[in-house]
This record gives sequence, structure tokens and C-alpha cells, in this order.
Amino acid sequence: MNKLPYSPSWNSKEYRFFGNYILDEHGGSIAAYAFTGSVDIPNPDPTLARDNAAMFPDRYNRYGFFATSPTLSGFKVLAGVGFGTDNEWIVDTTIQPYHGKVADSTAASMGYFGELDYRFDKNWSVGGRYDYFNPITGSNYVNNDMNAISAFVSYCMNNGLVVNGEVRRLTTMQGVDANNVIMKANDYTAGVSAFYIW
Repeated sequence: MNKLPYSPSWNSKEYRFFGNYILDEHGGSIAAYAFTGSVDIPNPDPTLARDNAAMFPDRYNRYGFFATSPTLSGFKVLAGVGFGTDNEWIVDTTIQPYHGKVADSTAASMGYFGELDYRFDKNWSVGGRYDYFNPITGSNYVNNDMNAISAFVSYCMNNGLVVNGEVRRLTTMQGVDANNVIMKANDYTAGVSAFYIW
């Protein structure tokens, strides 16, 4: 990643690691990855000028694990989980004499998914999937997560052309209102896509 000269993370290194193991000839695998890097984020302290000196480096880390089962009687299971950490800048509202000062902290995130597919024959397959993501975990951050439920049908014409249809409900938690009632928004989508494989 290109970074501005003289920024806090200028010339910092990024590292990525990935491993994959195939279970058997019927498919199925397990995989894991790790990624660490640094990106500069504006410091929220209003007394600082908006230039490189006002940036701070977010040293972030990402980890993930994935698995797919071999196809058994037409069924296949897919699942994965991911974690992340980021540096964040917060305003200290409790500790004296640092009250009101900007301080460094660490934010954590996590997400996972599970999917079940079934293939009727060489042409038709269906599936369902559940996704969950929490951008900031911890007891101080509640009702800020999101989840999605999806269902799809796929038709393969066996000439390279595949047509997919999918419906999805995405639920986004939006905190609580003045009466301490949990707020959320549901978004429904449906679509059809096609792609060609050479």
C-alpha cells in the first residue's frame, strides 16, 4: 500500500500469510489466513492541524479460518470465522488528570458465516447462508452488529453459462432509543445474475 511520505506509517511493512489443505478427492478443505498492516487515520483532537502530523497509525490485524466439507449425497457445508483488531483514538472521560484528552485504545471486530448447499443434479443447486458481523465488540458497544440470511438457486447450463437467483434479508442493529428500546433496520433484496466460465 502506498503511503504519504513522512506520515506515521510511511515505509511500514505489511505481511500476509495463507494456508490451505485439501481434505480428499471429493472436495472439502480447511484454510487459514493472517494479515497485519498499518494505515494512517486522522486524529480526532480538534486542536491539531489537519496534516500528516495530525495522523496516527492504525496497526491492524486480521485472522480468519474457513472450512468446506466434501460433497456428501449432494450436500456441502461451508463455514468461516474472522477476527480483527484496530487502534482507535478515544476521548478519556473518566481518568484524571487526563480527562478530555485523546488516548489510544484497541478495538476488536469479529464475524462468521455458515452455508448449506445441495446439488440436485448436474444442472440445479440450491443453498442457504447466514452471515454475522460485529464491527466493534465489547461491553461498551452493544446493538451495533448486523446479520444476513440468504437463499439462492443456481442453474448451470454445462456450456460455461451459470445463472443465479438470490433473496436476502439484512438486519442492521442501530443502538437503543430514549426509551431503551432496541432499534434495527431490515433491508430486503432480490436479484438475478449470470456469468460465463471459459
